[in-house]
Formats: sequence, structure tokens, C-alpha cells
Amino acid sequence: GEIIPLRPFVVNLDNRTATTPMDAGMASYDASTKDFWFACNPNGDPNQEAVCSYPASKAEKAATIKVFSWSYDKSYTMTSIDYSKALKGVVVLAQSYGDMKSQQATKLLFADPSKPDQKDWATIVNLPQSVGSLHQGTMSPSGRYYSVVLEVGTDPLYPAEDVIMVDVVAKKIIKHVHAQHTEKDISVLNAFSC
Repeated sequence: GEIIPLRPFVVNLDNRTATTPMDAGMASYDASTKDFWFACNPNGDPNQEAVCSYPASKAEKAATIKVFSWSYDKSYTMTSIDYSKALKGVVVLAQSYGDMKSQQATKLLFADPSKPDQKDWATIVNLPQSVGSLHQGTMSPSGRYYSVVLEVGTDPLYPAEDVIMVDVVAKKIIKHVHAQHTEKDISVLNAFSC
């Protein structure tokens, strides 16, 4: 395949007040508006978290990054994001901070771009406690079902895993499967809604 540039997207790491992506893997795409969504640190502040959107339409000039800030208390951090076509917004998986050896509180939140000033994002559902990790979630093509893999075992080297499916429209867990094996035998890399 060939990579074809769509438009300039500049991340100025020399400018300490520039909004920057939080992590290379926390990104999603809204095909209806052609917007690229990503987790970001507004104004270059690593203590502030947000979801940002940027047009992924063809253009010669850079566009302005739209920032949707999160005012949740900083005992939580985003670990995965996905755009939901059904909700017309961003579903955010967040986990509490801790010693990273014990299980953390885990929530699924909704960042609603139709309410850009709403910084206290609504909770879709509280998930079971789990070990902090990145990129555990996947949105279904319809944008209604969110699948997440959570490390729940007490063995720090080979934890057990739960695979959970959430109906983000109904705001409830519809499937919760505990893997029969620990990561010593099988590691679940990702779950996809079918």
C-alpha cells in the first residue's frame, strides 16, 4: 500500500504550551464527520487530560485542534478511547492511580462533543476493579458495544483476565467472561465485538 498525506498535523514538542497526544495508541476515527480523535494533554500540561479532535479531510493547511477537557479528579487517568457512532461521541476507559501492583477502580465514561463545556464526563458504567493497563478496549463497528479486557488476577507476572462487553447505549454490562487460563498459558491481546 501507499501512504498518502491528507493534511498537516503538527505536534510541536518544543512548545511547552502546545496540546499534545497522550499516547500513540489512544486514537479513533469518526467516519461520518471524518474527524480523528485522540487522547491529549491540553496546553502541554501532563496533569490535564482531554479528548481532542482533528479533521482528517484532505487539505493543504493545518487545522485547529478541538479540545474537550476532562475535569475528573486526577485520581483517574484515561487508558483507552474509542469513538462511538451510536452515541456520537467518545467512550473513555479510565482507571484510578495506585501502586500499579494492586487492582484499580475502573470506569467507562462518555465525552460528549455536543456539550464542549461539560468537563465532568458522564459515567456509562462502573467496571470491576482491575490492574492498570493501556489499550484494553475496542468499539464495535455500530458504536454500541464496547469490549474490554481487564487484568484481574493477583499474580503480578501471570494475571487472570476478564473479558467484558458493555452496551454503551443501554449503559450496562451485557457479558462478563472470566478467562479459564492465566497469562502464563494464554494472553488475551484484544477483544472484538462480532
